[in-house]
Amino acid sequence: MLADLKKELESRVTIDEYVMALMYSIDEDTIKKQPSDLFKAIFNLQSHYDIPKQFRFIFDKSSIIPYSEDLADVLFRLETSTVLSTGNPSYDHYNIQLKKEVLGEAFQKFDNVMQDTIRQMGKELRETYGM
Repeated sequence: MLADLKKELESRVTIDEYVMALMYSIDEDTIKKQPSDLFKAIFNLQSHYDIPKQFRFIFDKSSIIPYSEDLADVLFRLETSTVLSTGNPSYDHYNIQLKKEVLGEAFQKFDNVMQDTIRQMGKELRETYGM
């Protein structure tokens, strides 16, 4: 029973892993660390793609730029765990290449249909976010 529970928990995909898979699909070595632009880009992506509810961020649209506290929390956790690392001295880019394998493992947790969607989203994110 404990082994079944462990297997079930390991097979679940978290929202952190969704963001990791999205970063993996951008297919760049580095991306700029500009949260306001990233929030806006992910907000726009959510309106163009059929994303499962558990991976949709809630955005506050009362300001000039859409803001998601949940997305901010995910980015904070990924930075703190160094999955998304920023280099000295400017800390203005995430170094995706350093943790490409870890990001790829998160991407592999998704089924083929969702992987295709994430790839398309990554391509659009790369184009709109301006890596």
